[in-house]
Amino acid sequence: MIETIPETELSSPEGLTQDDLYRWVAGEYGAALDRLAGAYEADVDKRRDLLQEVHVALWRSFASSLWWKSHIETRVDKLVLWQW
Repeated sequence: MIETIPETELSSPEGLTQDDLYRWVAGEYGAALDRLAGAYEADVDKRRDLLQEVHVALWRSFASSLWWKSHIETRVDKLVLWQW
């Protein structure tokens, strides 16, 4: 089960790790990412590879100390589009 991170912590990320942020976003938007990958790739193996690349890019994006300058939903949308 993915733990919910309070909005106050998301607006001030001190103390949250890259992994914490990734787990939260993957839990919140994982189903949407699955649907998007399915819409772009019909082949099951290629869809799985694409989804894995999206998740890696998402996790890497939280390494930046400036992550909070971009709204989470905007970040997810951009990463998904960049993968295709």
